[in-house]
Amino acid sequence: MPLNDSFSPLIPSLIPIGYTSEMARGWESKSVEDQMDNAKADRDAQATPRLSAQDRERHTRMQSLRLSRARIVSLLESARSERYRAQLERTLEHLDAQLREGETDADGDTER
Repeated sequence: MPLNDSFSPLIPSLIPIGYTSEMARGWESKSVEDQMDNAKADRDAQATPRLSAQDRERHTRMQSLRLSRARIVSLLESARSERYRAQLERTLEHLDAQLREGETDADGDTER
């Protein structure tokens, strides 16, 4: 009796039926789930109002000014030199003025 013939009945019993089809379905369901998530993200992106280039620029500038102000406040808290503190305080006043001006501009644009 050849060696290959003695093992052939065992091979089908070792491999579960439908093994590859279950793997394909699992992969497909993940792909479908990803497609559904992408579609939802696209719908959410379209639902948010789109800003004009000028509004985006203003928003970016205001965010930058707020970050700069936070950094200056942090530096001011740890400053030891009176001259350096005075310079930081002037910078803080300047940033506050720019922030007020930016907020006033934004308020004026919404009233139009």
